[in-house]
Amino acid sequence: MGRGRLGLVLVAAALAGCGDDDAPPAATPPAGRACTEIGCGPPSAIVQLRGLPAGRVSVRVCAEQQCETLRGRGEELSDVSVELPERAADSVRVLVEVRSGGRVLGKQAGVIPVTSERPNGPDCPPECRYARARFDVATGRLEAA
Repeated sequence: MGRGRLGLVLVAAALAGCGDDDAPPAATPPAGRACTEIGCGPPSAIVQLRGLPAGRVSVRVCAEQQCETLRGRGEELSDVSVELPERAADSVRVLVEVRSGGRVLGKQAGVIPVTSERPNGPDCPPECRYARARFDVATGRLEAA
């Protein structure tokens, strides 16, 4: 065998032992591994809107005493959010009111659970807190999402 061929055979043999394709992925990151840096928005109550009429509407959402109002065309609005109070507990009182042309089309209040998520893994910051709900104008139902 010539020198060039011998070199290729040795390189191929060395590379063949470099990986273990049959090894399962590690269940947890190795010790000392840095956390990723996925962030989150401020703690918020997020309400998905369903059944809004076409045309101009006004949607007011409150979480405890903090409120936000969103105005636009009903067919273009999908959700409204409001920051949670600084000391939000494990659940918050949410109020949703939908108006059009000065008339109240739907209004409902309810207690929605606040959930926590850790987008970078259970041992890494930050902890994101959200209260998610759905409001159906046609039925007047407000429920946790």
